[in-house]
Amino acid sequence: MKIAAVVVTFNRIELLKESILSLRSQTYKFDNIVVVNNSSTDGTLDWLGVQTDLTVITQDNLGSGGGQHTGIKYAYENGCDWIWCMDDDLVLYPDCIQTLVDFLIIDNFKIGALQPLKLSNPDGIIHHGAEYIDLNKLKIMDIYDNAKTNGYYLTNSFCFEGVLINKDIVKTIGLPRKDFFITNDDREYALRIMSCFPDVRIVLLGQVLMKRLRTQSAPSISFVQMILSVSEWEIFLFQSYFRNFFLAIQLNFPDSFRKRSAFFFILKNYKWVIKIILAILLFHKNKYHKIMNLFSSIVIQGILKREYVIKLK
Repeated sequence: MKIAAVVVTFNRIELLKESILSLRSQTYKFDNIVVVNNSSTDGTLDWLGVQTDLTVITQDNLGSGGGQHTGIKYAYENGCDWIWCMDDDLVLYPDCIQTLVDFLIIDNFKIGALQPLKLSNPDGIIHHGAEYIDLNKLKIMDIYDNAKTNGYYLTNSFCFEGVLINKDIVKTIGLPRKDFFITNDDREYALRIMSCFPDVRIVLLGQVLMKRLRTQSAPSISFVQMILSVSEWEIFLFQSYFRNFFLAIQLNFPDSFRKRSAFFFILKNYKWVIKIILAILLFHKNKYHKIMNLFSSIVIQGILKREYVIKLK
């Protein structure tokens, strides 16, 4: 079984070093470790240049979606049976890949993608990636405990921060969407698998086999300071998150999508909405342009799916 690892990195050289070390330390050795460098400017390229056991691809910053697109394409074209996808802030336990391979051998059902549990903060409270999406109600459900209790859980979602994908999936459905850039690109790919392969399963394995590296958390700040701190990048993330989430479902399960549920989904995230809107109105230039851009992207493109051209290549 030939397995390649794909790591997407951008300006986090110290985290990347820890991630690569964990890949090198696997009891089940990778056939190739592919690092997609999204034009880092922090010395990453120099460090990668002296690593003799890595395949390095440097490209413009195309985000997570564009990075995984490039890495998965390379691994697939070079004959890998399974492709392990991750970001540069993830560390695998030494037996992670071996445990996944052992589970694949059981073969109780056809597996398109397999993801273990991970610790997303020191307390293990945030279960990022351990999710199931109710497509009609647009409800994201935490299935961490279910997977841990039952040994595994069949789901319709995964996170590019640690997932093993079958090459046959790539052959049929293509590559991750570059135009999703950084948010919900992984959810869209998972939903595409489910829409194209009704008999294939996405499995969340109920074992903690990896952890997410995090720099020291920022001190708590007041609501006013929180609004003041909203950057152009956070506005972009806000816009991309909702737009891409709604499109991910519409592009793959159009009959399940409910516009009413989409608006309720936005309202359920009202704290984030209020924070972004107030920040734009009170402290940003080009207020009208930014508000209209959010409306156009989230409502016109995301919910109404107008002015949106489907491009996979």
